[in-house]
Amino acid sequence: MTQTISTLLNQLDWPRALRAGLLTIVFCALIPWLDSDTILTMVLGLIAAGLADGPDFYRQPFASITMMLVSFSLASLSVTLLFPYPWLFALGLVSSTYLFMLMPVVGQKYGSIALSSLIVAVYTMLGYHSIDEPLMQPLWLVTGALIYASSALLFDRAFPTLSLDKQLRQMYRQLSGYAVCKARLFQDGANAQEILQQLRERAAAISERGSQVRYGLFLQQQRRRGQIGSEQMDTFFLGQLLFERLSAAHFAYSDIQRLQLKPRLRAQVRQVLVDLSRCITNDENNLAAVAQRAKALAGSEPDSPALIGLLDNVQHCIELLAEPPEFPEPEHQFTTRTGSGLIGYIKQSLTLNTNINRHALRVSSLMLIGYGAVLLSGHEQAFWLMLSCVLVTKPNYQDTKSRFSQRSIGTAVGILLAALLAQLYLPWFAASLLLAALVLSFFLFFHHNYGLAVCLITLFVGLSLTLQGSQGGQVLVIRLVATLSGSLMALAALRWFWPDWGEKHTKGAVADALLHGQQYLRSVSLQLLAQQSDELQEFRMSRYYSQQSSAHLLRHWQQLMAEPQSKRATSPQLYRFIGHYQNFVSHTAALSAHRTQQISPKALKEIDGICQLFCNQLGSLHAYLEKNQLWQASVNDLTTDVALANRRLLPLLQGSEQIIAFQLQLLAEDVSRMQAEISEGGW
Repeated sequence: MTQTISTLLNQLDWPRALRAGLLTIVFCALIPWLDSDTILTMVLGLIAAGLADGPDFYRQPFASITMMLVSFSLASLSVTLLFPYPWLFALGLVSSTYLFMLMPVVGQKYGSIALSSLIVAVYTMLGYHSIDEPLMQPLWLVTGALIYASSALLFDRAFPTLSLDKQLRQMYRQLSGYAVCKARLFQDGANAQEILQQLRERAAAISERGSQVRYGLFLQQQRRRGQIGSEQMDTFFLGQLLFERLSAAHFAYSDIQRLQLKPRLRAQVRQVLVDLSRCITNDENNLAAVAQRAKALAGSEPDSPALIGLLDNVQHCIELLAEPPEFPEPEHQFTTRTGSGLIGYIKQSLTLNTNINRHALRVSSLMLIGYGAVLLSGHEQAFWLMLSCVLVTKPNYQDTKSRFSQRSIGTAVGILLAALLAQLYLPWFAASLLLAALVLSFFLFFHHNYGLAVCLITLFVGLSLTLQGSQGGQVLVIRLVATLSGSLMALAALRWFWPDWGEKHTKGAVADALLHGQQYLRSVSLQLLAQQSDELQEFRMSRYYSQQSSAHLLRHWQQLMAEPQSKRATSPQLYRFIGHYQNFVSHTAALSAHRTQQISPKALKEIDGICQLFCNQLGSLHAYLEKNQLWQASVNDLTTDVALANRRLLPLLQGSEQIIAFQLQLLAEDVSRMQAEISEGGW
């Protein structure tokens, strides 16, 4: 329980939350000089700026702050000036929403700023009638945003690597959790299939975390202007190497019960893996003792080469943790997510048949329909409907469906709590502290638990209405109805407004995975052939993209499963393919572990020849999916060729090296099964 709470606390966004909470207290302390409406407007500007905050914001920070302030000012001023003219307002609303929703094309931070600008626009709509001088509302919103951005910039200058270090710690905790989950395979009566599925989920999460860290390293390099190496980069490379070792499968874990291991041996293997997990998170300092236990255990089972391979991997992980290797050729040409610039933005706005363009059209259409509904209702609090349209609508059906349920439930619970809170008649001092706590908690949970964050911000709204002297109960009910209506509109839009179903992307996702799997296997084969164990950049890149492809396939399948039944006809074949592909990557990782062994040149030549058979087959399957070319060999041909080659290889291998032939056979089965799924999948 303590470990779970500690993990949760480490995952939360404390720096952003503390900044927002403390600034809210500062704003509320200005009540002798400013009225409550002004203070709450500044807090809303602060919240919008906090939502635009992110690692990319601090690359060229002054340009980012300027961009944010200009965008917020334009959004709020345009609402204020056009609000009395419904037709002009509707035209401006549709056009600005469309252009703002295309901003991710330019860059990640521009997308965040654009979304927050739309939120500022809705805030302005909500407060238009509650402020005596409407033109002052944009000023106070932007002032709150500027104060938050300035404090965030100062904090970043003081702690420039804080976010990246946190991401790295989280990645290592995930690696530790992966080792613990793998240890469960050696429990008596363990459900191997269930545990393997959990391992796939954990592997996908580690790969996604690795992508975030890698992007953070890119931003770090951009800010350091040419400095390539760093402590964080070496830690990331070590984590990737540990991940390869941990995910390696030296035998088919789905058949682990057939190994008939003695209960004591199972317990010892399980304990070694648990000890390894503690070493990864520095909870176990005696690395040498853990390595010695793994070595002794491997020596006690000379007739189980697969188990020896697993335990050798544990030893190697301990060695890596004790003495991290030097990584040659620092990888500084990271794949950026900075966007395609102004030209790409213009091209996207003129090309309708793209995902982001359809998303922009969908959101702008929803905003127009929502505005019409607000005019018909005649109540300004109905503008919450438009905010729900902006925040719930996501590019794919799965994320929108998830946001719909979380926002609806969070709003309902928040309104119930706000109604109870209104009965307390809190003094301003106590209310100020509670407002700050709610803002702090909102940012803590916004990315971790959106439903809870919505509940907290609804409480904030309810308390704000009470402080402004509004009839909170009636307004909160209107907010609930508006939120539910907006969320339903968003879900309907993903279903019927230019839908982008996942099934049409399945073929491309599978093709990309095959290409990256082929490149990874080829890199391993070349390093084996050259007896090269260094982490060269090309090898690291191929391994990284194969892991990313595995994660992408799993997330794509999950997206399919959230869509209507009629839109997931190929999901069973895809699910099976994902299992085979992840096995292929794990078996390739196990083959990679032999790069440190001295193998005879003749054996290496045979191994390279077998790997080339796999690569040729994967290349043929990729060409089939990309260009509809027929593959060159059948399943039987591949199995026969590998069996013949293995018979030539086995006499050339000595002792523990013979497990390589078994791993090549596992790879042959993986490739054959992937081919069978592709032939039956109808992709």
